Amino acid sequence: MEITQIKSAVLKQIAAKLEKREQLMAQLEVLDQEIASLQSGGKEPSSKTKATKIIAGTGKKRGAVKDLIIAELKAAGEKGTTVADMAKKLNRDGKNLHAWFHNIGKKIPNIKRIGRGILRWD
Repeated sequence: MEITQIKSAVLKQIAAKLEKREQLMAQLEVLDQEIASLQSGGKEPSSKTKATKIIAGTGKKRGAVKDLIIAELKAAGEKGTTVADMAKKLNRDGKNLHAWFHNIGKKIPNIKRIGRGILRWD
């Protein structure tokens, strides 16, 4: 039977079966990698690490910036610190920290603005 004589419904079924086969092959490859890891003494990946979920592609834990900022504000004491100083100490872009304070920081009641661009932890 030539490909020009195959009906479109049959072609759709063939395409669906091929797609399913590709998915199963990918799952098989993942299983092979896990088996190899276990054989070499590695641990099986845990699916119960919801609190320490890693952001895809960055390798950083969720909430890491928040923890850094709070630690820096606590270290600054009563005098507080500016966003620019925090950006230098934390090696972050000042614009990103300003955006963080505008969106997330305003929801944290312990962060107080004590002057123009000066923040502290109460």
